[in-house]
Amino acid sequence: MADRAAPDTPAPPPDLLPAVQVRLEALTRKLDLIERRVAHREAVLSGLKGDTAPVAGAGEALAADFERLADLDDRIGRLERRGFGPTPGGAALDFARFDPAEARPGETVQLTVRVEGFTPGDTVEFVLLDVLAETELPPLSVTITEVHPAGLAVPWKIPERPAGQAGAFRFTARGRGCESRSQVLTVRGS
Repeated sequence: MADRAAPDTPAPPPDLLPAVQVRLEALTRKLDLIERRVAHREAVLSGLKGDTAPVAGAGEALAADFERLADLDDRIGRLERRGFGPTPGGAALDFARFDPAEARPGETVQLTVRVEGFTPGDTVEFVLLDVLAETELPPLSVTITEVHPAGLAVPWKIPERPAGQAGAFRFTARGRGCESRSQVLTVRGS
């Protein structure tokens, strides 16, 4: 049997196929142009990335050196204030640090500080600073319930940051007229 077209189906206009081909070719040219522009921009960005890598590395090294000097200054100041050890009946806060020293947004780290001469019921306040934004976060106030030789450890959840943005935090522990400043916590972007 021969295939027969349905009698109700109208035949396409004879100039439809050339018009569709012309539009398809124009669309193909536009897509090719867009693809070339994207490839050019990717090449430019790759070149810029190579040019800025030494600057970024030098900035991180400078920040690390600055942090080491600031920490050394803090330690010398603590030793001078304490007279190379707590006085009888005196108190001291030492070795404030983040544990671990590097994390991602949303993770929990420990704020640790060694406490000497503190008794249960004394309060230690942790004042947190977002180093990059130069803003203080609400302080954490902790009442010591039991004195441990290892010191005081307080869990803290790193605040979420805009997607892919790195950050840095530090804290100062204060109590009974003493204070100890931590090194920087590096927050890696995603």
